Amino acid sequence: MDKEPQVTIIDSTIEAIKNKLKTLRFESSYENLPIAEINNGDDISDISLLVGKQYVYIYRKDITDKDHTHAKVQIGRVQIDKNGNPLSFIKDREDSLISETFDILSSIRFFSDVRNKYGVPNLGEAAKQEALKIKRKENTQASETKAKEDKVLALALQSSLYSRDNLSPSKEKIKSVRQGNYEIIRGSDNQFDYIETSGLAPCVAVIVWNKKTQDAGIIHMDARTPIAKLSSLLNNISGANNGDLVVDIVGGRPIDPLTGMEETIIKGLIMEQVLDIDKFIKDQGLKVRTYDVWQITNNPQKDIKNIVLDKKTGTLYDYNKK
Repeated sequence: MDKEPQVTIIDSTIEAIKNKLKTLRFESSYENLPIAEINNGDDISDISLLVGKQYVYIYRKDITDKDHTHAKVQIGRVQIDKNGNPLSFIKDREDSLISETFDILSSIRFFSDVRNKYGVPNLGEAAKQEALKIKRKENTQASETKAKEDKVLALALQSSLYSRDNLSPSKEKIKSVRQGNYEIIRGSDNQFDYIETSGLAPCVAVIVWNKKTQDAGIIHMDARTPIAKLSSLLNNISGANNGDLVVDIVGGRPIDPLTGMEETIIKGLIMEQVLDIDKFIKDQGLKVRTYDVWQITNNPQKDIKNIVLDKKTGTLYDYNKK
């Protein structure tokens, strides 16, 4: 009796992944995998897939990353071989989110097989309520972070409208301010005509000039510098009324100066510090003359600020060290 021919079932998702892999030229290359292509023409609006050299990345489009508000949340990765076959599953988020996501993807055989073979959480209805709580919390936090980012970007927009001239005064006439400290030079003191601080990258400098007395001060604030120090500077330089004080804010570059890369923790700290400084100054009834904050260019060295103030004129310059 003749044997019936075996029927080979081709997984369309594996074939689609294999085709995407052929287009990836580098280890860091990625290709979107439209869900409609592997789900009989039906899209799934809350989920997106990205194919890399070693993984298929699963994202939730309905959840915004609270730390990177331009991005969606990655919930996990399916490790694949060079032919698109699944090898393992790696969790990147809570079990409840993963379980709900695989419930949504259950109509696609590839993900059902991954769930059954590699122990992907399957928590049933209980996961949905917990996943909903996580989604609401994360989106609320992302919204709050985005609002802060928008405020800082509004200040940065003012920065783009402002430029400084370069100045290289005699070092003997310059008072220097070290990181985490503040200094004041008095208009009546003939020893110093200028005050400077250097190496402003994530750090923020607040420059204060009393146009009546020609007293000038700078505080070079790092992440550990309390607002109380800024308050002390203002108290020691103010004379008659707030209308005599001119304030500039410089620094707050949201990238690690050593690596040149955006760092989430650094970015968050700087954003909070810039907004806290701006609020404190305005709460004192002062206006900020110029902002030079949150600036990013393709030249990290250019983003590290060295500034110097002329106490006689109140003019702020880029300090061109010789």
